[in-house]
Amino acid sequence: MAIKGDKVMSFVSVVVCEDFLSVVADGRATNTIVGKIDSEYEQKIHKIGENVFYSNTGFVDPSVEFILNSNLKNSIVTNGVLSDESDIRSWYEEVKVLIKKNLFFEIRFGGLSVNNKFEVYLINSVENDIQKLNYKKGTIAYSLASSDNLMKKISEEYFVKKYTELRVENLSIVRGIQESLNDYVAEKDETVNKNKTYFSLEKPRFIR
Repeated sequence: MAIKGDKVMSFVSVVVCEDFLSVVADGRATNTIVGKIDSEYEQKIHKIGENVFYSNTGFVDPSVEFILNSNLKNSIVTNGVLSDESDIRSWYEEVKVLIKKNLFFEIRFGGLSVNNKFEVYLINSVENDIQKLNYKKGTIAYSLASSDNLMKKISEEYFVKKYTELRVENLSIVRGIQESLNDYVAEKDETVNKNKTYFSLEKPRFIR
């Protein structure tokens, strides 16, 4: 899927459910021109205030260009929290013409919404669409960004196996699975390292 001539970033995992949201990313960025590591401490998770995040993977330049030209940081937030789904979809309909479909990138964003729920969305440049991660009460939804389809399958199988073994909707436990997953992928994928960064939100028990 890689196209020569750009900086590429790969691994990010996002887990969202009724009670919490957790994002874990590695720190490696690879330069496809020379086929070498560009950075070991690339920031892949970005905060918009205290309640919203976004993360871009795939080709860096076109994803950053879209983020800037679409005014993403201001358009997905209302009064410090994630905007309503209808507003987010309306925004995307207006700006999706800015996406260069021949350069693959994904943008995941989410946080605490105006509806007091944890919500996450995924933009895929090749498919040129936006999807919402849906979950039911007592379950989780997750999204993994990998360097290719094989690594995505491997990482999904690992995550599902570890989560099924524990089956606990607990932020610290799920983050531990994400950390373990990151390191597992780093052992198999040269585009991923073990320098992890985080973003998380958790609802206090009294407002669940």
